[in-house]
Amino acid sequence: MSAPPTPQGAPSQPFGQGIVSTLAGSGLSGFADAAKGLAAQFNSPYRLAVDRDLNVYVADPLNNRIRRITQGDEGTVVTIAGSARGYADGKGSQAQFFMPEGIAISPVDGAIYVADSGNNRIRKIVFDRAGEPVVSTVAGSGQLGFQDGPCMTSKWNYPSAIAVTSRGDLIVVDAHNHRIRKVSSSTGQVTTIAGTGQPGYSDGNAAVATFKQPFGLAVDTADNVYVADTGNNRIRKISNTGVVSTIAGDGNGAFKDGPVSQAQFNAPAGVACLPNDEIAIVEMYCHRIRKITSDQNVICVAGQAQPGYADGPAATSKFNAPKGVCTDSFGNIYVADTNNNRIRKLTLAQQHANLQAMSERSLSAAMLSLLKDSSVADCTVMIGDTPVALHQSILRIRCPKLLSSDKQGELNANRVSLQSFNITLEFIYGDKLPLRDLPSLEALMGAILCAKILELRGFYEYCRNFFVVALSPNNVCEAVIFALENNLAPDVLDFCKSAFMKHAAFFNSPQAKATAVAKLKRVESKFNLDVVLSNRSTAAFPPQVLQIEQMLSSRIVPLPQLSLGPDMRKLFDEVSGNGDITLVMGDQDMGVNVVRAHKAILGCRWYYFQVLASQSPQEVASGRIMLPLIGPNSPEMVDIATSAVAKLVEYFYSGLMGHITDAYDCLYIAGCAAAFGLTSPSDGSVKFADGMDHSQLIKHCVKAAVRAISSDTAIQILNAAYLLHVDEVFELSKQYVINHFAELADNPNLHNLPSPILSHIYSFLLKKIMTKLQL
Repeated sequence: MSAPPTPQGAPSQPFGQGIVSTLAGSGLSGFADAAKGLAAQFNSPYRLAVDRDLNVYVADPLNNRIRRITQGDEGTVVTIAGSARGYADGKGSQAQFFMPEGIAISPVDGAIYVADSGNNRIRKIVFDRAGEPVVSTVAGSGQLGFQDGPCMTSKWNYPSAIAVTSRGDLIVVDAHNHRIRKVSSSTGQVTTIAGTGQPGYSDGNAAVATFKQPFGLAVDTADNVYVADTGNNRIRKISNTGVVSTIAGDGNGAFKDGPVSQAQFNAPAGVACLPNDEIAIVEMYCHRIRKITSDQNVICVAGQAQPGYADGPAATSKFNAPKGVCTDSFGNIYVADTNNNRIRKLTLAQQHANLQAMSERSLSAAMLSLLKDSSVADCTVMIGDTPVALHQSILRIRCPKLLSSDKQGELNANRVSLQSFNITLEFIYGDKLPLRDLPSLEALMGAILCAKILELRGFYEYCRNFFVVALSPNNVCEAVIFALENNLAPDVLDFCKSAFMKHAAFFNSPQAKATAVAKLKRVESKFNLDVVLSNRSTAAFPPQVLQIEQMLSSRIVPLPQLSLGPDMRKLFDEVSGNGDITLVMGDQDMGVNVVRAHKAILGCRWYYFQVLASQSPQEVASGRIMLPLIGPNSPEMVDIATSAVAKLVEYFYSGLMGHITDAYDCLYIAGCAAAFGLTSPSDGSVKFADGMDHSQLIKHCVKAAVRAISSDTAIQILNAAYLLHVDEVFELSKQYVINHFAELADNPNLHNLPSPILSHIYSFLLKKIMTKLQL
């Protein structure tokens, strides 16, 4: 596809108060990692992905590498996988790629997936227990062509972009096959979800819809797929029910903002879902960043008609053929500014601050609150003379070693302080890390000791690295004593020795040396300061120690891979067998259905359960509570309630909403929001703790129910919304039925609607007819 003349014209909408900055890249085409991101070099970067810790991963195709940018003051750039062009699985630089263009991060387990375009394969990167990246192939035989079926025998023709659903399925743009395909995480099969293989443009059922050189895609929380249909100059949507529609663009290759049906794009190359249900788009030939707003307009948010490079206010910023875009949970937009060989960041002032990683962070905050509330605790660990109330279900998933009496005894035998133990518990319960200086080096070393005893490898490495960065002439003697007296791993002592050697000039002064010798007196049989100071080289240290010291030379401590969300999902998957509370819907006449859960999770995530535990402790203690049925008391409503409550409980565990898509589930959850205490009362009578106000979930459910309204579902959704008092969905579905009455008049379900609804519909239609007849 050749670039047409650069389009002229000014954006029709104001840019707002966005700021564009350069995250990494010097602008020179080449390859160079760097401690300072602006000194790094890329070679036509294509796609990006951001993890929950705001690390940005870049597919750098002409360098055949996958790069990572650690956001911070300097924006360190490192290569995590890839070397020379080729095909090879393996660790880090041993692996080889050929023009990798697409990249995505799984919301399920944090794995990195790569569309290895030139190799016609889909690759996966995970980090092993030592923190080393390991590359494997998950789909593709390597042969160019088209073939669905088992992953490893499937054939592709230039897979260019990839996204991951809430269930862990991979959605891939198979660009030159003009198809959108899925790699199932559960069956190991590759299937085509949309596109016939012939280039063209048609909406409708996914099996007959056509695309033309689709280039980018994204997936929203409801697992709807959005496609940058580059050759058609349109943005398309594949609903989670398999229907393809055009959501923006009239097909003309030009630049025009305005209503989505009239907007024009010129080679849209990438799309990303913003946390407020808007869509960000990058255009190769318009050199702009566009957005589809919630009120169904297309606006320009950054960039100019002419290619160039300029940071600063979005209105004056410039890009050069950007091809990749992604967003973080703060609503920031990241752009692969391909021809500028830079990674740029657009911060939009209007993004909602309360969307900042809300689901994950709310889950973490709620889990941490359990450490302050012993009402649903079911086990106790003694630290010295202090009992600490904990929860077996959480420990079994997050830290099973802590349930061992031997490990508990080892903690006390090593005199672990309560402060250090609490630091460790905050990581176990909420993935919380000591990101700033701790009150004392001893507290940090105690956390290292806890992590070692409890075999929390990632937390151990993080705390140890934090400790290395914190070492100084003022505290290294105390660190040596603690390490020796508590039998810490040898590498900790090696880092202490290295610190002495780095500061040899200081310790060789008579006064400083005398002070150090006095401090080290009680461990002099194990640690000879003279020998350490006389050593001029760290070459004798294990290679791992030297590698870690080199990695930490910038004084930036890399975060461990965090897994609270996936671990809680795992706990939910096991709940039927080991839950300790049963939620009951229905009665003997209507039938009884149950959902199992853990008291600890409901206690920190659900205000209704917390109130129940306070007001009816005997019922909660019995392990069986009866939930009020919302809506009419019927067997059908009991079934709807059971399905909805099961989805609600799953959300309490994972913090994710993508699995809640069924219209009836959504309506029931929205309908019971007040009765079940899912949102804070508007009168301010109750202030929910972080992690208990689920207003975003209710908004998600209402939007999902509205999206489900169609000629096949409108009448049933109207009836359910009426019975469950979901006013917004009721009004919109009622309006749909009125507008499509001629089409729905013969539907037998229409006449089974409650009489108040029918009366209103017929009254409205009668008024419409009389107005038309001018009576």
